[in-house]
Amino acid sequence: MIVRSMTAACLMYFFTMTAGAQQILSMKDCLQKVRSSAAESEQIDLELQSADLRKKVLSRNYWPQTSLSGKATWQSEVTSLPIELPNFDIPTVSQDQYAMNLDFNQLIYDGGMTKALFEIRDLESELKIDQLEVGLVSTDKHAIDLFFQISLQKQLLVNANLLLDQLDQSLSRSEKLLSGGIIDKKDALAIKVKVIETSQKAKEASYYLLTAKESLAKLMNIEGTDFDISDSSISTPTDNQQFVKRPELKSLEAKERLILAQNHLNEAKVKPSMAAFVNTGYGRPGLNFLANKFDFYTMAGVRLSVPLDHLYTRKKEMENQINTLAAEDTRLTRENVALNFSIAEKRLLGELEKLEAWLMEDDQIIDMRQQILTVSKSKWEGGVITTTEYLAEVTELALAEERRATHSILLEYQNNLLANLYGISIPN
Repeated sequence: MIVRSMTAACLMYFFTMTAGAQQILSMKDCLQKVRSSAAESEQIDLELQSADLRKKVLSRNYWPQTSLSGKATWQSEVTSLPIELPNFDIPTVSQDQYAMNLDFNQLIYDGGMTKALFEIRDLESELKIDQLEVGLVSTDKHAIDLFFQISLQKQLLVNANLLLDQLDQSLSRSEKLLSGGIIDKKDALAIKVKVIETSQKAKEASYYLLTAKESLAKLMNIEGTDFDISDSSISTPTDNQQFVKRPELKSLEAKERLILAQNHLNEAKVKPSMAAFVNTGYGRPGLNFLANKFDFYTMAGVRLSVPLDHLYTRKKEMENQINTLAAEDTRLTRENVALNFSIAEKRLLGELEKLEAWLMEDDQIIDMRQQILTVSKSKWEGGVITTTEYLAEVTELALAEERRATHSILLEYQNNLLANLYGISIPN
């Protein structure tokens, strides 16, 4: 009675966990929830907003630039004419002078510097987003691990309870065989021991199942474990677009383009630039330096600037060479990362091929184990073999079914890892 109560309690625990589930989540659902709650997703949104603002700031380069300034000065000496004319007062400049100026500057051409900065800002934003995506893909991998941990523990729990059912039937049958003198008390106790051991496995699977669900719930930022998962997975690509969506490679490509974009900025720095200006003000003296009174004045013109120092310093060429070397270093890094991905891909494809072969063998093993168990059960009930021998066959069939279920789940798990490696585990 105690053993049967333990079996019933284990079954009740299992059904309580599954029956209470209100939400069935697919792999895609889990990844969407994980990504939406990840800090990197919010950081990406913030970066997109910042990138838009940075572009607006750069676009203001061609807006008129205005400034207001004022000054009041006193000087010990002023300009004077060293002559004297009879009956004629030569005007002199006051030692104290005052001015209030309003300056307008309009950029006409900056040599392409603003255009180069636009390109650099775009690539900087792209690089930062790709780097944040690296964190998201790593979180995807963690979610995939937990998802299939849940799936595996669910299957182990189901197998344990199916075995408990079978052992319970064998226990009932053993009581009749015991009363008939076909088996002794030791054989009946062996079945009870097996029931307790299997109950422990079921409890262990239940514990790890709950732990995995709690961890996945935290990643998804949902309360409690009142959810279940569906046996769905992400499809792997059928074309040759492997790794193109991996953010590590995309970030290295963006970094390489960002480095080379610095060359465009260097080129723009040494090109001529032109701007128009208007300077208007009120002060004493005005533009007429000899008019010793307050007056308005205005000056307008065009300013041209032609850098010449690069012709002899050769700084531009050296900086461009530095950027080219840095871009080459980044390209080599990208090739090395792609090589590591290729090695990981080969390993995963090997695992998939191995598991597919094992599943075919598992089906054959289970079929033969079922036939062996059928014969063994008849022999046990007839007293030909011992209970220990019969339980060994029961256990072997249970283990074969467990291996088959585990291999099936591992096949889907490896398939999802391959999709994650290709960078296609990102929900649309």
